[in-house]
This record gives sequence, C-alpha cells and structure tokens, in this order.
Amino acid sequence: PLYRFPMPAQGLVDSLVDKRRLHELCVETGVPTPDVRFPQASADLEEYADSGEFPVVVKRIGAPGAAGDEVLPSVTVVRTPAELRTLARRLPEAAVPSAMLQEYIPGGARSVWMLDGYFGADSACLAAYTGRKLRQHPTHTGMTSLGVCEHNQAVVETTDEPLVLLCCC
Repeated sequence: PLYRFPMPAQGLVDSLVDKRRLHELCVETGVPTPDVRFPQASADLEEYADSGEFPVVVKRIGAPGAAGDEVLPSVTVVRTPAELRTLARRLPEAAVPSAMLQEYIPGGARSVWMLDGYFGADSACLAAYTGRKLRQHPTHTGMTSLGVCEHNQAVVETTDEPLVLLCCC
C-alpha cells in the first residue's frame, strides 16, 4: 500500500540500456552529457585516430548482437591513437556500428558516484541513497563489485532534475 510500481512506457527501458538512445535522450532533454561519435566503419575509427582527442572511451552501445561484437568490451579507455588503430584492426567491420567513442571525463574509479532513490508521483525525490565504487570489474571500467554507501549532498542535489540521474552514466 505504500509503494506503487508503475509500468514504464513501452521502449523506455530499452532506450536507457542502449547507450546511443540514452545519449540522444540526454541531448533531447538538455541534460549535460559527454560528447560522442558513432563510427559506422573502420575508416571512421582511423579518422578519429588521426584527429581526435585522447584518451577516449570506446563503449559497446548495447548487448553483443552483431558478428564480432564480443571482441568489443563493454567499456575501454583508449589512451593513444595507436591503441585505437589496434582495436579497429581487431574489430570486424560488421561490429563497428555497435561502438561509440565518448569524451573521456578524468577521475579514477573512486570518483564514480551512484544514487538510488525513491521518487513520488510528481518525480520529487522522497528518499536518496548515495554511494561510490571502491572496486569494479573489469578494473577501471566495469560494474561495481564493491561499493560503499556514503552520503554525497552534491549528488543528491542532482535529483532536482530527475533526468540527470538517467543520463550521467
């Protein structure tokens, strides 16, 4: 009687899991998000290696689907043009459109904060719990394997604009 769990709009969950669609949602709603590029062919990766900024984060847009996607880790920090070229050579052409290049935001694993919250019908945050990563798998770019619940008021204050919570990942 105290909680309601409404069904999300059709397609919402898919749009939050798909990194391209999540980025588009952030741009559409005016939520700050790192710059991205969506390569369509190996030549696009080569072009970025020639003129892009490094380090750059290479992410798999969604779950592995195309042939060769398994070669592309979920998240990889690429530090040099040579590293990107090596990745481009290993990646089958069919898997390239499943990748995105995202602006690198400096900070170690311990600077990654999370917020779990309970929101009322008017989207006001009624309860917020913050925490940060102590360890992740794979190292430096993965899911939390050890975290700590720790209060961070600055993170809580982002709940004034609920979509920020969806788009900062």
